[in-house]
Amino acid sequence: MIRIEKHLSDTGVASRREAKRLIEEGFVLVNGKPTQPGDKIDPSKDRIDIKKQGLVSLDQKETVLVYKPRGYLSSKDVGAGKNIFDVFPQFAHLNTVGRLDKESEG
Repeated sequence: MIRIEKHLSDTGVASRREAKRLIEEGFVLVNGKPTQPGDKIDPSKDRIDIKKQGLVSLDQKETVLVYKPRGYLSSKDVGAGKNIFDVFPQFAHLNTVGRLDKESEG
């Protein structure tokens, strides 16, 4: 048995916080019935349905791990100097998750 929010997070449907919001707003059904945050399910036995209007549709997820060279910014701050998107322009549509100082690498 696992908490419904954790299951939705583990399967990539939503973060735990977003899963809790979807559940509270009635978008998540377990075996055809609305569920509550904290309810436990058995993923091998229970059927989980998510009403589409509660989700933001994403065609696909993209995650890119980049080794940032020294002297580049990891932000999109235009005019602040060279940034990682100058090195990898094909990823300019993405956002950074963490940041390193300009003189750090990694």
